[in-house]
Amino acid sequence: MKNVSTAIFSITIVTLLIGSFGNQQVFAGGAVGDSCESNLDCFPATPCMLVACVDNICEDQGTAPDCCESDSDCPDINACTPGVCDLQNNICGDDGPIPECCTSDSECPDINACADEFCDLGNNTCDFGPQFPECCLDDGQCGLFGPCTPGVCEQVTNTCVPGDPIPECCESDNDCPDINACADEFCDFGTFTCDIGPQFPGCCNDDSDCNDEDVCTIDSCDTLISVCDPPEPDPVCQEEQVAGELLPTDSTTLFLAGIQSMTIWMIPTVLGLAGAGVYLVKYRANRD
Repeated sequence: MKNVSTAIFSITIVTLLIGSFGNQQVFAGGAVGDSCESNLDCFPATPCMLVACVDNICEDQGTAPDCCESDSDCPDINACTPGVCDLQNNICGDDGPIPECCTSDSECPDINACADEFCDLGNNTCDFGPQFPECCLDDGQCGLFGPCTPGVCEQVTNTCVPGDPIPECCESDNDCPDINACADEFCDFGTFTCDIGPQFPGCCNDDSDCNDEDVCTIDSCDTLISVCDPPEPDPVCQEEQVAGELLPTDSTTLFLAGIQSMTIWMIPTVLGLAGAGVYLVKYRANRD
């Protein structure tokens, strides 16, 4: 009997609650259009929605001031600082400026010594104006100060100054050293390098420049005055007579017996001696 009594009591309580609040339709939802007796009976559909009980009906009263439900509800602080919504508190704020974004020239750092920085408001990024005349940042912006003198950029003043001369470069004949006693040095203006002209007649720099085309003389150059010395006989090169064999002949005329390898064989006439033997005399020019 105890359990039955408890169940009857519980059902009675539930019936009383439903009977007490059933006319107010509290349990019907409290959304816009529902019945209500006070504002507490109305529930907003979104965090920023305002609702009120008007003439016992929940009505939409618009959006709460400064309330947000997404970033799109928040205005940008400026072009470089977009607004963001704090979804925990439903209020607008920001996460700071966008990197490398600008809204004025003063926000652009001075990183170019040869130009003014400015803020391009079309895309809110920093840019450089025209380069200052005669200003440089590196050697590549400097031209030549002459065919043999490149310009270099002085980093302290950001101006171009003459650099070191290019090795072996010339701008006039005077820039070419006199390295050949037998020719004039000159500057080739096509390449701006020194060259040597035709050799002076009868002038020599070494023995190879002297040659009288005689294999039995020694040719040499007097390098002090750059003139060939008179040819001297070559002691190694000499003519030596070599006795030949006795040849029989009945000729009384001089004839050439043969020419072989720089060796000249000649048979002299022996007048009045028919059938006499003649010594063949060989002359040989030797060059060791």
